Amino acid sequence: MVEALPKATEYVKLRGAFVEMVKAVAARRGLALGTHRSIAEFTAELHRERPDWQLKEAFRHAESLHVNFYEDHLPEDYVRESEKVVRKAVESLRALL
Repeated sequence: MVEALPKATEYVKLRGAFVEMVKAVAARRGLALGTHRSIAEFTAELHRERPDWQLKEAFRHAESLHVNFYEDHLPEDYVRESEKVVRKAVESLRALL
């Protein structure tokens, strides 16, 4: 039997956790992020500092989970992969706080 995916809202919360961690790191540096673009740009800056954390990839996965909440277009393996990538990035970002 195939394990059911968690509720879609759990993935939106995970995307939110990623974004809030990025915002927290920015705030720690005296920056305020208020737009999707500013979050993406700061994520790219963090990625340049720590390329091993693959934060740009995590940002894309987080956005994909957000879109999937509305569109339900991703197969289960895509969702599971995105979940792993975003969770790992959230944990990595904790080190900057």
